[in-house]
Amino acid sequence: MKTLSECFYISAGRDLQKEYFSKTSTNTHCYPIFSNSLDNKGLYGYTSHPRYKAGSITITGRGMLGVAEYRKIDFDAIVRLLVLFPKLNITGQLITEYINFKKPFYFECTGVPQLTAPQIANIQIPIPPLEEQKKIAEILSTWDEAIEKQSKLIEKLELRKQGIMQRLLTGRTRLPSFTTPWQKVSYSEILKEIKRNMIWNDNEEYDLISVKRRSGGLFHRDKLLGKDIKTKNLRPAHIGDFLISKMQIVHGASGLVTKEFDGMKISGSYIALVAKDKNKTDINFINWYSKTPHFYHQTYVSSYGVHIEKMTFDLNSFMSMNMKIPSFIEQKAIVNLLNTIDKEINIQIKKLETLRTQKRGLIQQLLTGKTRVKF
Repeated sequence: MKTLSECFYISAGRDLQKEYFSKTSTNTHCYPIFSNSLDNKGLYGYTSHPRYKAGSITITGRGMLGVAEYRKIDFDAIVRLLVLFPKLNITGQLITEYINFKKPFYFECTGVPQLTAPQIANIQIPIPPLEEQKKIAEILSTWDEAIEKQSKLIEKLELRKQGIMQRLLTGRTRLPSFTTPWQKVSYSEILKEIKRNMIWNDNEEYDLISVKRRSGGLFHRDKLLGKDIKTKNLRPAHIGDFLISKMQIVHGASGLVTKEFDGMKISGSYIALVAKDKNKTDINFINWYSKTPHFYHQTYVSSYGVHIEKMTFDLNSFMSMNMKIPSFIEQKAIVNLLNTIDKEINIQIKKLETLRTQKRGLIQQLLTGKTRVKF
């Protein structure tokens, strides 16, 4: 066991060198600048004069504290991002993995929470023999490569899905054997609002659901006793209800109640719509259509308010707007295809989760000395 100060020179990122700064990478400004952000591993821009050497570790000292990244090339660090440069012959990737796994830091919350060099200097870390370090890093790198490949595959599948959705849900591309023209209808012709009453009980526990702001879809928000819920304007939601949020609708906040949400409760902030004729309109098609840019635009122009984050949804305005819809059989076929694509993506997401779980298990064994590697 050694302290970080025994193993590394520890410093903090300084002010941005504006005279050497570029927002984009060029032939001269080819060295990355990192800040305390977690987005894109903290990349802020590029510099022609890096102040820190490759092989260093950075640790976020503000915002989301204590997140480590191994830096493979020379770089610059700003906004008090902590920089650790090895004093000893140490495999930096290994220490980075240990820090992110063990999360050994503590800090005093005085004003804005932050980590400083003195706070982390005496943190102890296990240092295996150098050859063992290299072997462990090699093993973990194998999982990192697999995780990266799997992540890129999922990104490609998501992009492919978006392209297929845009073409199929607008009629630009037709499925084989379908030639019947699409019909232009208003939402009021195919959808209707549904309201249900609920008997309130202060001692009963209620599952509340909400609509995700940006990506759409539902999530289980809370499980609360009636007496702990501020509003008693709750209603049950059932399978087939298409929910639209009255607030912040500019983000396209809508979603379909499926089996896992059946019977859960929604507040008065949500509108529940159902198909007027279930033999002519597949509510699943409407749900998929709600993920298109055209639907987002319609919900935006159907909202009113002074501040964009506090705009309120006007149902009457929305229901008067139009969409093009195919025959019921073609709706079903499109929904089935998109559901199949979604299932494929979910399978790949589960594979990614499995790889990450496997890596966490390896870290638990290898970086604590519970399991030793042979070399």
